[in-house]
Order: sequence, then structure tokens, then C-alpha cells
Amino acid sequence: MVHVGKCAGDTVINALSEHVGEAYNLYQLHCFDSDERLKACLALDPPSNAIYVVCTREPVSRFVSSFNWDKHFLYGRGKLDGSKFAAYYEEFATIEALVQGLRSPDLDLKQRATEFRHFSRMLMGQAWYTPMAQVLALPASNTYRCDVATLREDIDAVIASISDTGMRPDYQLHNNKTDFREGYPDGFFSTALSDGARQILREELSEGYAVLNRLRARFGFG
Repeated sequence: MVHVGKCAGDTVINALSEHVGEAYNLYQLHCFDSDERLKACLALDPPSNAIYVVCTREPVSRFVSSFNWDKHFLYGRGKLDGSKFAAYYEEFATIEALVQGLRSPDLDLKQRATEFRHFSRMLMGQAWYTPMAQVLALPASNTYRCDVATLREDIDAVIASISDTGMRPDYQLHNNKTDFREGYPDGFFSTALSDGARQILREELSEGYAVLNRLRARFGFG
């Protein structure tokens, strides 16, 4: 499974483990060198019953979620203390401030915003995990896409392809990260984007949109 950050990968892997974990070995690609490991996997001769699952999400939504998750997981927990990225989280305290910085006439500020935009999970989006060459190399007959917007339907399709029964009707999808905002002051996290900032971000993530559109065309669902 290609677990693109902030695309409900934990929810997907939990559901697959619950329903088909005894029949299948589940292998998850997430962070670190996942892009290279996917490339290596596709270069092998996999078993005929191998199934690929790719997690997806609308790119702007995924980027905003990444900004906030890393603000909690890295900055809020002190893992960036003393680093320039801690300073960036203070300078660009909201997602709007970061995105506007990407088009700032102040070249120094623009450079800092650009470096920050390519940090951690903000960098590791759809185009990083599944560049176009890998999308085209994925086998069309046994690759599935699980999208945040249609998650239950998409997971059910994966399970049905393995078990012929699909997801249990009473199974509740669960996410163990929903409470990460607790304990922080009001305004610490942000999701609001002006129309101008949203357009800037769409332009910045154009490669991610191209990859997502190709994934949709090849593998459907979502």
C-alpha cells in the first residue's frame, strides 16, 4: 500500500488488516524513501495475486492537512527546537501566510517560504510518492485507489477483490489522529485560504494534480 501522508492511510491499513490481514501480507510504503521503494517494487516480478493500493486526496486539502499535522507532530512537540524550520513555523504561523509568502516581492521572504513549502509532509505529496512513471508502471488489473472523499466505497472495492464479500456492513472506519489538536491554543492551527492563496497553491501543486488525474483515469474510484 502506498500510504501518501494525510490521505487516510492509517484508516485504510486498519480496515485491510481487519478484513484480509490473515490472507495477505500487508506491506506499507510511507515517508522516508518510499518513492524509491515503490520504483524498486515495480521493477520486480511480483506474485500474480499481488494487489497495489494507492491512497489519494485532493492536493490542496492534503497540503493544508500536512501543514497542520507537522505543526503538531514536529513543531508542537519540540522536535524542531533550534532549527530554521521552527523559525519558519513562527514566521508563517498560518497556511495563508505561507502560501502568500510563495509569491512575495520580498525575495528573501519568498526563498524562506519556498524552502518551508518543500519541508516534510508538505513536500511528500502524490507526485512525490507516485510520480507519473510509477503511475504508468502500476498494473491496471490489480491496482486500487482509495481516496479520502470516497473512502468507504474504495476500501470496500479492495476487500471485495480479495474476499468476494467486501467490508462488513457494521465495520466502523476509524482514525487515531483526529484528536491531535487538543491542548493547543485557539488559532494555533489554520485551514482558511483566500481565493488568491488557493489558486497559488493549486499552481504550486500542479504536478500533484496531473498525477491524481492520471490515477483517476487509470484506476477509477474516488
